[in-house]
Amino acid sequence: MLSEGQGIAVLAFFVYAAVSVYFIYDLHYYAGDAASRVSNAYYVLFSRDPHLGAIGLIWNPLPSLLELPIVALHPWFPAVVSRGIAGNVVTAVFGAIGVYHFNHIIQGFTVPKGVRITATLIFALNPFIILYGANGMTDLLWVSCMLGSYDGLFDYLQHGSLRRLMAGGISEEFLRCSFVLVSVKTPGLLC
Repeated sequence: MLSEGQGIAVLAFFVYAAVSVYFIYDLHYYAGDAASRVSNAYYVLFSRDPHLGAIGLIWNPLPSLLELPIVALHPWFPAVVSRGIAGNVVTAVFGAIGVYHFNHIIQGFTVPKGVRITATLIFALNPFIILYGANGMTDLLWVSCMLGSYDGLFDYLQHGSLRRLMAGGISEEFLRCSFVLVSVKTPGLLC
């Protein structure tokens, strides 16, 4: 049986996936950044010289790494690459993870159940959260990692759970991995 937060997260995943299908097949909407990340993952597996370095350093490598298992399905389902579905699936999953963490953070502050569910649904159904949960870009991945790190820290501070603190630290490292190239490039641009 799913917990309250897990149930809302699964519902959010299906909402984001449905909006993603609508974007791809009805509106023919593709985010350029998302298509580039799917392309980088494709080059790792299916280029003339497959190697992990094909991801490159123009974009942060984490989204392309997360898309590799989905892109591996390309021989059987070409649309995962040709229509960019791999990126949309990753952002829908991370959108659902973010919704779960949001609910868990509120639950830690002993907010009444009705208010907590309402607040979580307002977050999950926010038009910008839906947009970024369905378009394949990395913005919601960052939000999800940030919420995961806060969730782990708050759970540690309230209950002393080292396991949750470690999970929050891993979320923080995912977030940091995405920003490391920005922090390396920015001082050079300012000089």
